[in-house]
Amino acid sequence: MLSREKLIQSIYGLFNDSSHKDELILELFQYQIKNNPIFLAFVESINATKCPTTLDQLSYLPISFFKTHQLKSKIWDDKLTFSSSGTTGTNTSKHFVKDPSIYHRVSKEIFENSYGALKDKVILGLLPSYLERQDSSLVYMVNYFMEQSAEECSFYLDNFQVLKERLDQLQDTGKDIVLFGVSFALLDFAKKYKIQNTNLIIIETGGMKGRAKEMIRSSLHSEIKLGFPNASIHSEYGMTELLSQAYANGEKFETPPTMQMSCREIGDPFTEVRKGKTGILHIVDLANIDSLAFIATEDLGRCYEDQSFEVLGRADNSIARGCNLLYV
Repeated sequence: MLSREKLIQSIYGLFNDSSHKDELILELFQYQIKNNPIFLAFVESINATKCPTTLDQLSYLPISFFKTHQLKSKIWDDKLTFSSSGTTGTNTSKHFVKDPSIYHRVSKEIFENSYGALKDKVILGLLPSYLERQDSSLVYMVNYFMEQSAEECSFYLDNFQVLKERLDQLQDTGKDIVLFGVSFALLDFAKKYKIQNTNLIIIETGGMKGRAKEMIRSSLHSEIKLGFPNASIHSEYGMTELLSQAYANGEKFETPPTMQMSCREIGDPFTEVRKGKTGILHIVDLANIDSLAFIATEDLGRCYEDQSFEVLGRADNSIARGCNLLYV
């Protein structure tokens, strides 16, 4: 079994060569079975194999365990604790992070693989519901991206006029602008202003936060487009429980090198559905080496042969959370 240090280096190596990805996932499973007693107890309780030899034999811990347990592989003091936004009266998920540099490197590599070097981007954040909290993984990531840029970058709460002025100022500079925005804030902005920038990418992070009914992604993007007619509208799939993210330019998300997506039957979490069929998304996040990498989400989706995937909404009877889930 590989040591933690060798696992980390192999995980970073996926961005250059992913041919060892399946083998690495199986190695990480063994590492976490050995070092994460909660995961071990769960696998034993469902009588699943503790030594899978293929990916379809993997076991996945229900994501709700992030609300009820400290999920750590080995014993260590956390440097960061991320919490989900939750809703009034609900428990929130907590993700304990041993080494923030892993989050830094993985999130940066994933972003730059899709959008190019951060140093050349103007990074803006319209994330009001997240900025009001001190433990948002999304705000932490976007702030880190801003630090990597050589340009002037800013967050905006509800000061839409200031954001408009900044975007107007950037309109004729030719600089690449990336605006991360929560859905309801982007919609509110688009109702007030029309921004003509052609060098603007908007990355919506989903979530109405109970302020409006969730929308299908195509409708959401059409509404946002009314305020940003010349911008390119993209999406991010991320959550408190993940240190990796996926991005979409359209309906399908591209699976990054540090994630592996599969869909399992809605009523049978042990049976994988055929590619292109609807099921519950199950995720391996290799960046979660120190917490828990094998996660059964509560998200409906479809996985495809080309490694892309769709997010369709929430499974019945699951608790509404503030991540990127748009109902169909």
